[in-house]
Amino acid sequence: MQLRTVLVKLMAQRALHRLKSQPIEPQSYITRPTAEMRADHSADLPLAGAVNFRDLGGYRTRDGHTVKSGLLYRSGDLAALTDADLNYLLNTLHVKFVCDLRNPEEVAESAHRFPADSLGYVNLPIMRASASSDERQVGKALFSGDIAKIDAAFGQTYIGMVDNSAAAFGQALKIMTDPANLPTIFHCTAGKDRTGITAALVLSLLGVPEATISADYSLTNLAYEHVYLTAKNNRTYQATGIPIDVLAPILVAKPRWIEGVLAHIRQQYGSVEQYALTKAGLTPADIAALRANLLE
Repeated sequence: MQLRTVLVKLMAQRALHRLKSQPIEPQSYITRPTAEMRADHSADLPLAGAVNFRDLGGYRTRDGHTVKSGLLYRSGDLAALTDADLNYLLNTLHVKFVCDLRNPEEVAESAHRFPADSLGYVNLPIMRASASSDERQVGKALFSGDIAKIDAAFGQTYIGMVDNSAAAFGQALKIMTDPANLPTIFHCTAGKDRTGITAALVLSLLGVPEATISADYSLTNLAYEHVYLTAKNNRTYQATGIPIDVLAPILVAKPRWIEGVLAHIRQQYGSVEQYALTKAGLTPADIAALRANLLE
């Protein structure tokens, strides 16, 4: 075990040395939605204890509709919500449901603070561990310090989530088909990967163009420092002893990853709607309800 620890540290040092020549610039990946993409440029929501929390409303669809504001919120971990945050979410935003996309171990370590009787809650794990070979490839790529290899390997984990966790994504989408569950928050730990794919799926089903979906995904980079600290303070990650900056290349939200998901779905399933109807278990009535609830 001691030898393994030494080897890991040596590989981490080598990776960090190589990564220093390829600095991470999260701001360079941001595409701010234009007026053609988004009708509603809402101000930041006043939450002190939520990472990467934002409203998915206001985006324009290809056929002239707009995603309603105040019904779908995407976020990172909600465990640090303050009392004022809870009051705002429950009594100003009137949140009715929380869809937690984290694994059970993450939930046990960092549970949300909502009173048990205040809203609906479901844990729908998007099990990246189900694609363990993909994750091993990410580990190898990270230790190589080669950004191109890291990007390719991490993009493959997104595709693994889409293929292996379709049922969980489908259940999350079904929650949004019931007006009694709206407004809904869906979240994971950083609000980037599992949450980002969920947001891409629902926006695509609503008819939002791919360029807009990519731009929305890129906005997570506005919260990069919070995402970085969330990963750095994660006890599971700390136990590995690996310097956090080895992980930094996959803490950025690179639009190519979400674009790769949408391209894979088109190639493998024909369209996001066909993916939803086949792999994810939705019905035509579910998709109609989603559009009726969330579009204006």
